[in-house]
Amino acid sequence: MIMFEHFALVSSPAAYVCRGCGTEIANKGAFVRCPVCGIVWG
Repeated sequence: MIMFEHFALVSSPAAYVCRGCGTEIANKGAFVRCPVCGIVWG
């Protein structure tokens, strides 16, 4: 069971990378635009 819990923590989804500035956003759904360069993604 411990191995399964560890695997669940490691297999998180990949971060979104902003195409404008290259910043990695871990929770893209929390932002309408990039917090660094300000471009809007949709």
